[in-house]
Amino acid sequence: MSTLDSIINAAAATATTDFYQRLGMTDRDPRHYALVGRLFSLLFGIIMVGSALAIHYSRQVKAIEDLQTMLMSIFGGGLLGLFLLGFLTRRVDSRAALIATVTTVAAVAVWLSLSSTWGATMFSAIAPYVPDKFWVGVFANVVLFGIGYGVSYLIGSRSQYDRMKGLTVWER
Repeated sequence: MSTLDSIINAAAATATTDFYQRLGMTDRDPRHYALVGRLFSLLFGIIMVGSALAIHYSRQVKAIEDLQTMLMSIFGGGLLGLFLLGFLTRRVDSRAALIATVTTVAAVAVWLSLSSTWGATMFSAIAPYVPDKFWVGVFANVVLFGIGYGVSYLIGSRSQYDRMKGLTVWER
């Protein structure tokens, strides 16, 4: 239980602070953000319980470890690439990182669609060449890093390098 409530708390804090507060409602009362955080906690708790019930009642032939590994690759794919963009570069700003993240999520969705039974029947010429789903985590990180870095050259960088002095591995 302590692991699960920590996950719910971290996800709710991230959703509230990094997305809701920063992108939406910027000038609200702290009590408003506490209420939104509680609502996000409730939402993430419902999602976790629903996911557990769906896994329990699906009872597929696959081992649960295979399903867990695949889901972690899908949902965690790209996080390392995003971290490395911020850690190793000064050039990539939030716009380039967002474009890279959205592109990577779309590419993973297409990949999983092509590797499903539906994709194998609809796109029978392409499906045999699609790598196994367990490679999603590896490729997603490489793709996200490459796209983020490439897009930063196409759209330019809004980063203020003076404020970022000493924050990357290359400048200490």
